[in-house]
Amino acid sequence: MVIRGTRELPEPSGDEGCAQQLLAMEIDYGPFMREVPLPAEVEVDQAHAEQRNGLLWISLPLKEP
Repeated sequence: MVIRGTRELPEPSGDEGCAQQLLAMEIDYGPFMREVPLPAEVEVDQAHAEQRNGLLWISLPLKEP
């Protein structure tokens, strides 16, 4: 499985326009790509992904044997 995307430069937020405090990030900003080997075959046409609360949720149903 290959995951590609672009992380935007964090913008100031809050009532006073102060920058967000970030404790740790995998990447700062810009394009990224990750290749994740899967331990089993999946139903590619039933794959689903969504971003919620800053996290990427991926659903990959397994192929029936």
